[in-house]
Amino acid sequence: MPKIRRKPPPQHLVIVDTNILWDKDKKLPVSPAFGAFWGKNSPLLPMTLHVPHVVMGELHFQQTTSALKALGVITEAFQELTGITHSSYGHKCNEATIRNQVRAKLDRWLKGVGGAELTTPVADIDWAAIVEGAVWRKPPFTFDPKDQKNEKGFRDAVILETVAHACTSAKVDDLVIFVCNDYLLRTTAESRLKASKKFLAFESLADFESYIQLTQQQFTNEFVKSIQSHARIKFFLKGDATCIYMKKDIGKQILTDFAAELDFKDQTKNSLNFLAQAIGTTAPTAKLAKQMVWIGSTQFAKLEGEREFHWISRVDIARLFEIEKSAGLIEIAMPTVRRVQVVGFDVNWKANVKADGRFHDIEVVGITKAETQSHEASEDLMARYRLT
Repeated sequence: MPKIRRKPPPQHLVIVDTNILWDKDKKLPVSPAFGAFWGKNSPLLPMTLHVPHVVMGELHFQQTTSALKALGVITEAFQELTGITHSSYGHKCNEATIRNQVRAKLDRWLKGVGGAELTTPVADIDWAAIVEGAVWRKPPFTFDPKDQKNEKGFRDAVILETVAHACTSAKVDDLVIFVCNDYLLRTTAESRLKASKKFLAFESLADFESYIQLTQQQFTNEFVKSIQSHARIKFFLKGDATCIYMKKDIGKQILTDFAAELDFKDQTKNSLNFLAQAIGTTAPTAKLAKQMVWIGSTQFAKLEGEREFHWISRVDIARLFEIEKSAGLIEIAMPTVRRVQVVGFDVNWKANVKADGRFHDIEVVGITKAETQSHEASEDLMARYRLT
């Protein structure tokens, strides 16, 4: 195995998309999960954080908007208090101050992790190509799920140009890492930069952490990059009948062996069942309207001996259910409800890997069910899982 005379690992320029940093709690600058990831892994590998200007701007906008909503509530409360007491009450907060304070919070966070903001390479962007891509909905542009006559994706297009420019301007030995949970943006970046030896993309922090764990095994840098990419396509490559997913018929096996776990289980149905029982009518039924299978990341699990590599590949089954109305009073009480249920499965497999990166003696060790998530069938979610 290639463990001899290993060169120092290259500098990793880690670029993150908004979905990696976002958190619903706007009191925090970024997701605690990202903070935990960075604190754990940044000492293991030479890497610096780079946040595109558009991503910083999106976080700034979201958190400022949330703060302004709170300010509106406070302003109304002071007006009510003034009316009740016939005395003047007010505050000194204003939109400009809040905007500046939120930005300062984000800047302190970025400085605290030793990161830097990536300026949008405005002068180097082919804006004519951007306009053409928007007109024809070329990735990362796409149709707006809320209005098919409109397009969406401008911010993603600018992020893509920022990532591409970072690859072009990076030093010869640097490696640009793009962590992005947006399927269309990530795959578009991979397609555009497939010829670059400086680029790697990961769909999640867990996916990137798998790569970092591989670097700790003292393999050569070239071997680590090669085997990570090779493991992905070894599990699944569209049109390749010899990949593990197709050869072992993993999708059919999951649908057969885990049929019960894939049945609709949702609090919404329980609530409707209770309502139907209370008003003495037939309980509603959940009808499977559409199903999509999504192949996720392949992550390094462990190394046994010198060459037996164990991997975990994620498969998600996304299902759109329609809870049909029952005849009678419940039809008036409740409309048809649509829910998206996503059930995750971990496919555990192993292979002997030669020094040149070739995989031999591939074996599926087992399939385990992971988490089940149930969501309202929003337009964005439907578009994400292509359930429309």
